[in-house]
Amino acid sequence: MGRPHPPAPVLSRYHRRTGAEDVDYEVARLMQCAAYLVHPDSEGDPFLRAAVLEAWAVHLRCLLEFFHPTRPDTLRAEHYVADVDQWRQACPRLTKRERARRKALHRLLAHLEIGRDARKSRWSLRDHEIVTRRLHLFLAHLPPRRRSWFPQTHHWCL
Repeated sequence: MGRPHPPAPVLSRYHRRTGAEDVDYEVARLMQCAAYLVHPDSEGDPFLRAAVLEAWAVHLRCLLEFFHPTRPDTLRAEHYVADVDQWRQACPRLTKRERARRKALHRLLAHLEIGRDARKSRWSLRDHEIVTRRLHLFLAHLPPRRRSWFPQTHHWCL
């Protein structure tokens, strides 16, 4: 069982709308990085592959926080859904493995922790699916008037 979500800040219409653009950007970049990483040509340049993998991890971390916030100042999925209680029921809690992967992302990306070994971070499609499963649920719980706020998300989740 994970920590309870911190209380959600109240957003103005402006912040909700501009936040949606940020979320949509994160989704698009996550999916673009993932598409590059699974493409056979991505094995050619190790530097470029490492850079794209790190970018993918940053976007994954942002979206995990969007769905499972740990900070009170975080933009979150519940700011957009039609019914927050239904959303909380529908959005699966992070499993023990998923919480470990979120922690690994934080340790790898946030700071140079003593004892950190990035080579042990075997990222996989399972890590990507933590977010993609929630994206489909998120789109299903949006009210009709807000669906147009997430065009890239719709594009990548068809």
